[in-house]
Amino acid sequence: MIDRPHLKPLGECLIEAGHLTTDQLRVALHDQRSNPRRLGRILTDMGFIGERALLETLSKTLARPAVDLWKRPISQEALDALPKELARRHRILPLAFDRIRRHLEIAVSNPHDLTALASIKATLGDEVSIETSLASEQALDHALEHHYGQDDAIQQLLHSTEAPPAVPHDTVAVRMIDHLLREALYQGASDVHFEPDANCLRIRYRIDGLLRPMHLLHASLWPAMSIRLKVLGGLNIAETRLAQDGQCAMRQAGLDAEFRIACMPTLHGESIVLRIIDKHRQHPALDTLGLSAGELSELKRLLQRPEGMLLVTGPTGSGKSSTLYAALAHLKDPSVSIMTLEDPVEHTLPGIRQTALGESAKLDFASGIRALLRQDPDILMIGEIRDSETAQMAFRAALTGHLVLSTLHAGATTAALPRLYDLGVSGEILANSLNGILAQRLLRQLCSHCTKPRTPTPAEQARFITAGIQPPQAVYSAGQCSQCAQQGYRGRRAILEILAMDPQLSALISQKAGLSAIRQHAAKSGMVTLEQRALQCAAAGHTTLEEVERVIGPPCGFATAP
Repeated sequence: MIDRPHLKPLGECLIEAGHLTTDQLRVALHDQRSNPRRLGRILTDMGFIGERALLETLSKTLARPAVDLWKRPISQEALDALPKELARRHRILPLAFDRIRRHLEIAVSNPHDLTALASIKATLGDEVSIETSLASEQALDHALEHHYGQDDAIQQLLHSTEAPPAVPHDTVAVRMIDHLLREALYQGASDVHFEPDANCLRIRYRIDGLLRPMHLLHASLWPAMSIRLKVLGGLNIAETRLAQDGQCAMRQAGLDAEFRIACMPTLHGESIVLRIIDKHRQHPALDTLGLSAGELSELKRLLQRPEGMLLVTGPTGSGKSSTLYAALAHLKDPSVSIMTLEDPVEHTLPGIRQTALGESAKLDFASGIRALLRQDPDILMIGEIRDSETAQMAFRAALTGHLVLSTLHAGATTAALPRLYDLGVSGEILANSLNGILAQRLLRQLCSHCTKPRTPTPAEQARFITAGIQPPQAVYSAGQCSQCAQQGYRGRRAILEILAMDPQLSALISQKAGLSAIRQHAAKSGMVTLEQRALQCAAAGHTTLEEVERVIGPPCGFATAP
């Protein structure tokens, strides 16, 4: 980003806009003196401001339009107009190009880079007019990688192992792993799977919740690549018969991420899976989770309670942690003390004290809660309620004047109740301390550039009617285009089933009433089920009925089951 806007220094502009305090600016400037970097990047890395606030301030100060590269369509003609080496070197993303008018629109993070503008004119001619829009560094980096990719680099590495004189595999492995990890990060993958087979190595990325085949390599490359991954994770390279876990950090070309590495021996060698924690990704806000206006309003109402327990349920990968992080960001205030217990800490939240659990910390959730209560917190976030002792301590904290947020593995809101009974929490304690239960899923969103409307079939109309929703005139199918890598979907949105406590529900829980009675009361109180939320998204054109079937299941599936 630009450090010095045209009229005033960036820090002053951010303070005037209310995005920054004087103390925060002083800390950032102190860091800049010892580690020279652009001030905007320092402020975002420290968590003092978000990319959106920085971009808005720069756009207003410099009188330059801002562009959202996550949503803006990119012209292929514009991409072809500039050599990718030039675009990468100067961090320029062509957006649109009119050959007749000789007009090029570009996205940059620094519109005062005169060298970049001169390079464009040298390539396209002095008569070309250039219109610059501002984009965040993160979005620009991801867009450049998405549209220009790294396949050429990977193919060159593979060719170097085949063409004489062949490069040794261990040399290629180091460069190959670096390229693959960087590619996975830019693609937005949450996991990287290295899966050895008898004759080949299959590499797949989990993107938007689904595994996507990316590369198929010869099996002879895997021994050197697996050793490289183990070295990065600090694992024993000589041990191949036992499962191992490790982690590594990576900061390269503007990337800042952590990789958690898990090795498992299989028939054809060690299978290695990397979980990616993108440290540079912006922490989500409640209003960016994709929730409906009703869901957002109800969730904020539950978070306004000064004490009690709010649980988020759902399977692994359903976005529970992201929702809790967004809730903490919403609750963060200088007048309250917020502390977390996590295993592990996935994202750092400035202004919030976070504690990582695990064997190295010699601390578990139950003992950690006891320790936290002596730190005078107002709000606690407990990563997961796993056992009886943790459940007892968490609800004790909720009963003693603290707002407690946590997760629990359960299929739906009502399914959390028998799970808590099994963990030894009495109905009376639940009735007195529980504020509400959220059940969450993630639906892939349709790509806005290639979605196709169609008329719903009679069976699809019947599903809407059965769920109590008016069938829409049209539903949408996924298409294929370069914007979504031919997948038809781009990004995900959360859907919530919210069971909020009221006096009647508290009485039912205190008496340990049957789940059928609790579900009936919830329905009468207006609770919208996960299935209904998902169908509403399909009716609104946010996703497809096929995605609803994949995530929620067929009618009367697990979304509404206890």
